[in-house]
Amino acid sequence: MDLLKYTRNANFEARHQGNYQICLAYMPPGAQASCGSVLFYFLKQGRRRWNVESTHLYALPTLPLTIRLCLHLQFCTTLSKVKPFILLTMVRLIREEQINTLLRSKEKPTCLKGVVTVIDGGRLCNKIFEYVSVWALSRSYGLVPYVPDTIHSVLKDVFTHLRIPPLSELVQSFVNCSNINVTTLDTPSIDFSHLEATARKAIESEEPFVLSKYVILHQFIGPLVGQLKEEFKFRFEYTHIAQARLGDARARLEEFYGKRETLFVAVHVRRTDYIGYLSGKGVTVIADISYYRHAVAWMSRKLISESKTSHNIAFILAGDDKVWCEMTLLPEIQKEIHSFGKQTYLGGSSVFYLGDIDTPVVDLVMLSSCNHSIIAYGTYGIWSALMANGWAVVYDITANNKPEENKLNAAMEFENILPNWIKMT
Repeated sequence: MDLLKYTRNANFEARHQGNYQICLAYMPPGAQASCGSVLFYFLKQGRRRWNVESTHLYALPTLPLTIRLCLHLQFCTTLSKVKPFILLTMVRLIREEQINTLLRSKEKPTCLKGVVTVIDGGRLCNKIFEYVSVWALSRSYGLVPYVPDTIHSVLKDVFTHLRIPPLSELVQSFVNCSNINVTTLDTPSIDFSHLEATARKAIESEEPFVLSKYVILHQFIGPLVGQLKEEFKFRFEYTHIAQARLGDARARLEEFYGKRETLFVAVHVRRTDYIGYLSGKGVTVIADISYYRHAVAWMSRKLISESKTSHNIAFILAGDDKVWCEMTLLPEIQKEIHSFGKQTYLGGSSVFYLGDIDTPVVDLVMLSSCNHSIIAYGTYGIWSALMANGWAVVYDITANNKPEENKLNAAMEFENILPNWIKMT
């Protein structure tokens, strides 16, 4: 067995041993005997179905009404016959309802157990990923989530609702708690090499589980990507402006190529201060014109090959360097589009610079509203691509730089686990 498979199996067994403990903790009285089937089933199937079954633990199916009633009334007598992943889903639902009840309550326990939070750091999309990392870890391990008020106050003006409350609501209940106080909430407690073990221990601990600033827990966020649009809905004052911009691009394409379905491809550019940051980390070759041309060509071929009807393609360009985007990159992308030639299922294609550095949230909503994505690096582009949840091309920073530099591009971490993400140079 090679090292990768051995590591995966070891992680798998550790994870499901933790799920067994969660099952024991949160199943109704009299039903805990069924928890053994959870552990046995996943350990038995894990070595040949690791990738398939592990996704059930993060993106679990909705239970039928009969099972929900069974849980609510606690009169089930045949839980041992329920399929293990359904049983685990039942456990998660019970814990989720416990957490929701706790968060809705105005009076919090004096010394709350199983708290997960994060240290605030960075700009808008850093804060988004800090919040989402807390959310994803809470969903995976049944922890009670809280975020700093500084994160909550920024994101509540971006999204229509936030399920995770601000830390100030928890701090009020810190009196006489030896293991939880304002100081502990400013000290990261996470060891990424033992993240899952730390998360399992946190369930029964008064000591908070504190994530470090700038954190992106891709291994927990990735399996939940299909739930992001439902959980994180942008506010109307941003969406209607973003949709108006996309509508204008659609109208311009239809004027020249006729009315047909339009596919939108977001193209995000991150330059300015980030180039200096990468240079300071030893990166000498950054995403340049050739990368974006290759990505546009690949995306065009991919969308045409998948289509059964004629459609237009609108490449929506936005970034933090307007002059470079408009004067240098846009003409080159247009050349790539023209060189692609006339195709059977392509009505027409063009590129539009629709970004505005004075409206970063609108730009984020606009890129997130596209069907597919082309990004280089940076949290802004990564978040928009996750929200779009279509094909995503990311820059392979390791191709012409040191292999360890892949840690500087979190997009490549998602590319490793999301099948519709592709890396190239």
